[in-house]
Amino acid sequence: RNWTQLTADSLVKPSSRYKHTLVTHRGAVYLFGGDDGGHGHSHTHIWGSYFRDLWKFSGATWTKIRPRHHTHPRQGHTAVVIRNSMVVYGGLRANDHSAVDSRHLVDSSEVSAFSFQKKTWTELAVDADPRPPARRSHTAVPLGDRMFVFGGFSKDPKRKNMNDLWVYDMGTDKWQELIPADGKRPSPRGAHAADIDRHRRLIYVFGGADCSAGCVCKDDLWQYSVDANLWTQMSLKVGPNNRHFHTAVLSNQMQLYVFGGESYTPYKYFNDVWTVSLAGSTTGPQRSPHAREHPARNLTQSILTTDPTPAPARHV
Repeated sequence: RNWTQLTADSLVKPSSRYKHTLVTHRGAVYLFGGDDGGHGHSHTHIWGSYFRDLWKFSGATWTKIRPRHHTHPRQGHTAVVIRNSMVVYGGLRANDHSAVDSRHLVDSSEVSAFSFQKKTWTELAVDADPRPPARRSHTAVPLGDRMFVFGGFSKDPKRKNMNDLWVYDMGTDKWQELIPADGKRPSPRGAHAADIDRHRRLIYVFGGADCSAGCVCKDDLWQYSVDANLWTQMSLKVGPNNRHFHTAVLSNQMQLYVFGGESYTPYKYFNDVWTVSLAGSTTGPQRSPHAREHPARNLTQSILTTDPTPAPARHV
């Protein structure tokens, strides 16, 4: 297995950033938002210029998309593709761009949709009630016309870390909180990673951090059955170090790949790749077994070779 660094042919390209989003649509990659790395500092935040620019990468060329109207600049948001639109939710944004302290940073609860066909932004669920509390560093996965949002961080001292699960239905333009039938769910967290098996309607969540008092990173893997409305913790014999701000993607062969991230114990950044086979995991709608009933799975470290190499890869 090899890493390949892509080189863009275009002279014009996005500026350096992090906490942005990428989605794919009809063979092209779309980049939205993010943070330039920070000019302001506090004990809880590093912040800089937030972006609202939208870029398309196709055929080794970057193209800046220029819609008539823009949504708010933000970072730490999510983006998914539903009905030929990129649906953006939440994130951290500034309510005063001339401010130099973190009091002017606010978490967002907005839902914005960019139409790939019309090249326009539309604000959704404007008057929706109920709606999720504002948040950032959450996860969102699509299923049909719906978007499932889990967890995240908040500046609200009453809910710094969240473990609630909400679903937004683009057909009805409404939100609904999904409270598990047995009350069991992952612990509060943000900066975790998630993906969905659309065929079996199973959502997987890995890692993240609880930053209510300092930051404690996690290394647990959870499965949520959309049909059964139940969470199940997956049992793993071996796996990645606890981490947050990593990425995860589920392949068509039911391999979950985890890359990178950051940990506090020990404090380090990762460039390792792990993968775990989820081919035999529970297929709802029947009640999911308890974690101890799952056969333990092996996370395998896959070694990737190339120059440059982000790092060895491992199996989860």
